[in-house]
Amino acid sequence: MGTLMKYDEINYVNSGEMTRDALFNELSTLGVKTEKADKTLSKIDSLLSAKQQGYVFLIYQTILHWEDRATEWSGLRDRAKIKLELIDTDTKVTVDNAIFNLVGTWWTFGGLHPQDMVSEAVKEYFKKVFDLEK
Repeated sequence: MGTLMKYDEINYVNSGEMTRDALFNELSTLGVKTEKADKTLSKIDSLLSAKQQGYVFLIYQTILHWEDRATEWSGLRDRAKIKLELIDTDTKVTVDNAIFNLVGTWWTFGGLHPQDMVSEAVKEYFKKVFDLEK
């Protein structure tokens, strides 16, 4: 999980943590028992930590792209591309992964961030991957 997303010369501080929190909230509302990392680690260190703490899966997020636009003035929508990997902590095998191309709404006050755009797309993915559609 990255703690900083950069687009051109603009740094978005805490973008990784904010997106992590949004993903955590989506999983929690679906009833999936989950915990969020308290610090940023590499994928390998995240896997080791998750395994040591007895977790079956690690959801590793990567913000691949983020354009935070002044939509209310420019008419250009915010955009983000987020990758999620579901990794088995025993085998270290990626069980599933997905890339989400997120686009904000035309109408916004103060702009959207990746964490503001994850809801529906990610919720449907989590329902599928954790077999919660019953």
